Amino acid sequence: MLYWVVIGLFLFALGVLSTALLISCRNQRRSKEIMEGILSASIYGKVLFDEEGDFYAANQSAHKIIESLTEHPETFNQQELVDFMFDNAVDMDENLRNAIVSYTDPYSGQEENFREVVQLKNGRLFLIIAQKTKLKYTLFILFDISRQWRQEASFTLLGEKNNQLMMAIEAASVGVIISTPKRRGNPVSFVNSAAGLMTGFAKEDLAGKYWWQLFEVFDKDEMFDSLIEAAFERKSPAEISLSRVDEDGRSHWYSMAITPVLDDYGAVDLFIGILKDTTDLKVKEAEFFQAQKLEALGQLSAGIAHDFNNILSIIDGYTRLASKKLDSDAAVCEDYLQRVCTATQRGAALTKRLLTFSRHKVVAEKTSDLRQVVQDQEILLSAVLDPSIKLVMQAADENVFVKSSPDVISQILMNLVINARDAIEAESGTITIHVDHPSAAALPDDISARLDDERDYARLSVADTGCGMDQNTREKLFDPFFTTKSADRGTGLGMSVVYGLVKDMDGYIDIQSAPGDGSVISIYLPLSSDVPEEVSLAPMEVEGKYLSRYTAMVVDDEPDVLEITCSMLRDVGMTVIEAVNGNDALAKQDEYEGKIDILVTDVLMPELNGIKLAELFLSLRPDTNVLYISGYPALRDDDHIQIPEHSPFLAKPVEYEKLIGLIGELVSHPGNMNEETDLMKDQSRWTFEYARDKQVKK
Repeated sequence: MLYWVVIGLFLFALGVLSTALLISCRNQRRSKEIMEGILSASIYGKVLFDEEGDFYAANQSAHKIIESLTEHPETFNQQELVDFMFDNAVDMDENLRNAIVSYTDPYSGQEENFREVVQLKNGRLFLIIAQKTKLKYTLFILFDISRQWRQEASFTLLGEKNNQLMMAIEAASVGVIISTPKRRGNPVSFVNSAAGLMTGFAKEDLAGKYWWQLFEVFDKDEMFDSLIEAAFERKSPAEISLSRVDEDGRSHWYSMAITPVLDDYGAVDLFIGILKDTTDLKVKEAEFFQAQKLEALGQLSAGIAHDFNNILSIIDGYTRLASKKLDSDAAVCEDYLQRVCTATQRGAALTKRLLTFSRHKVVAEKTSDLRQVVQDQEILLSAVLDPSIKLVMQAADENVFVKSSPDVISQILMNLVINARDAIEAESGTITIHVDHPSAAALPDDISARLDDERDYARLSVADTGCGMDQNTREKLFDPFFTTKSADRGTGLGMSVVYGLVKDMDGYIDIQSAPGDGSVISIYLPLSSDVPEEVSLAPMEVEGKYLSRYTAMVVDDEPDVLEITCSMLRDVGMTVIEAVNGNDALAKQDEYEGKIDILVTDVLMPELNGIKLAELFLSLRPDTNVLYISGYPALRDDDHIQIPEHSPFLAKPVEYEKLIGLIGELVSHPGNMNEETDLMKDQSRWTFEYARDKQVKK
C-alpha cells in the first residue's frame, strides 16, 4: 500500500514538473516572440545576446546588414559580431562625428560599452552601439548614417568653398557690393575691402548703408540718373561711370556695373555691384590721344620745316654769294649780310625744334656721359637764373652713358630749368638738378610699369620750390603753345620740344607736382653700353689742296637752292652738272662721258626721289659717292623713304663750309664713308681750307 502511495506521489510530482516545464518553455517561446516583435518594430538594426554572449534575437534590419547572422543564426554569437565590427571599422573624422550626433543624443542617458562605425562592401556606413540591458543581456543597435554622412560631407565642402570664395572676394582688386531689395530701402548687406578703399568708407561702416549714400562720394555724369533708374527700377543690368577726388587732390575714375539677381519666382533677390578702378585706363587713353594729337601736329611741323628750310637755304645762299661780290672796303654791307646769315641760322634752329617736336631725328645718335654734360652746363644755367634762386647740382659718382648728343641733353636741361625758374614766384627759391642711375628695385611701381624691364635707365631730375601745378596744368604741360606765362615770357613750345626729344630717345617723363608744393620732373633715358668718343674738330693745316679735279652732279627741284649749291661748288674749282629732278639727272649722266665723283641730291623730289635716284645712279656708276641733302630730317621712322644707314647726310639750310668739307672727304677718301670719326676729322680739314681760301680771295 505504501509502495503504491509513493509511486503515485512520484507520478504526481513528475506530472507537475512536466507541466511546469511545458509552461516554462511556452513562456520562453512567447517571451522570445514578444522580444523579436519588439525588435522588429524598430527601424534600426538590433541584435540581442544573452549574458553568455550567445545569440538571442535580431530583427530583419539586422539580418540584412550582417550576412553571417543570416547564414548561420544558430551559431552566431557576440564575439563574431565584434569581429565583424573590427574588420569593417573606419576612421572617425569630423563629418562622421557630426553625422552620429542625431543618433546618439536619444541614447546619451544609457550606459554604452562601446561604439564603432563600420562600412559595408556596398559603401553604406553604420554606427553600432552596444548597451547592457537590465537582464544583463547585451543589445547592439545598428544606425544607418550614410545619408547623414553624405550631408555632412557636402556641408563641409560647401563651407570650404564658401571660405575660399570669401577670401577671393576680399582679395579682389574690384569692389563688390551686395544689397537686399526685399528689405526696406534696399540696404547694403555685404562689401569687400576694395569697395571700402574706392569709396573712402571704412568697410565696417558700409554694411547697412544705402546706395544713394555710396553714390554721394562720387561725381556723376549726365547719364547717371537714367542708368540708376534702369538698374533699380526697371531691374536691368547697367554700367555707370563715376569719378571722385581723394584727400590728396588726385582724381580717380571708376566703372560701376549693377546686376539684379532673380529668385525662382522672378523677383529680385539681390543687387550685385562691381566697382572697378579705371584710372590707369583713363590715363593711358589720355596719353594715347595726346600722342595722336602731338603726332598730327608733328607731321604739320615737319612739312612746314621742309619748306621753310628751302627758303632759308635760298636766303643764306644768295647772301653768301652777294658777300663774295662786295669790294674789300664794303665792310658795312658785309656786316649787314652777315646779320642776314645769322638770322637764317636762327631760323634753321627753329625748324630743328619743330622737327624735334615731330619726333624726327635731326642729328646722328651719339653716346654722351649724362653726368658730365649736366655738370658742363652749370655756368650756362646759372646765367639764366636770378641771383635769388639757388642752383644745386647733384650727380652720381659713376659714369652715366646715354645714347644722345650733348646738344640734345643741353636743350632738354635748359628748357626744364627755365620752366622751373618761371615757376618760382617767391623772392627766393631753389632748383635742384640730380643725375643718377637708379636700380629697378628703387623705382616706384608706377614708373617701373611704364619702362622696359629688360633695360637699365638713367634719371635726370629737375626739382623746384615753385608754385607747383594742378592736374589740369600737368595734363596740358606738353601741349604745343600751352603756357601759363604771359605772352612776353613764353611761347609754350619749350616743354613740347622736351617731350619730342625724350620720346625720340625711347625715354619717359614723370611729373610729380601739386599746387604750393613745387614740382619734380624726372626724365628716364635708356643707359648705353657704348663709351663716348672724344673727337677733335680742330682745323688741320694742309698745304694747298683743291677740288678742281673732281666732278659733282647736283640734283634739286628747288631752282634757287640748285643754283646756290652749284655756285658754291664751282667756287672751289669743281666741275658741276645741274639737274632739276631724278629723271633729268639720269639723262645728263648718260650724256656725260667723264667720271662723276659725287652725286649731291635732294631726298624728296617729284617723279623720282633721291633714294631711288641714288640706287639707279650707283648701278650705272658704282664708283660715285652719294651725299643726301633735305629740308626733312634724316631717318624718319614713319616715312616710306628711308635714307640708307651710315649714308652722308646734311639737313637744310646747309652750312656751306660743312658741305665743302664733307664733299672734300668723300671724293678724296671714298672708302671712309662709314668711318664717322675720320669723316669728321677730315671734314674739318676741308672746311678749314675752304674758309682760308675765302680769306685769300678777299
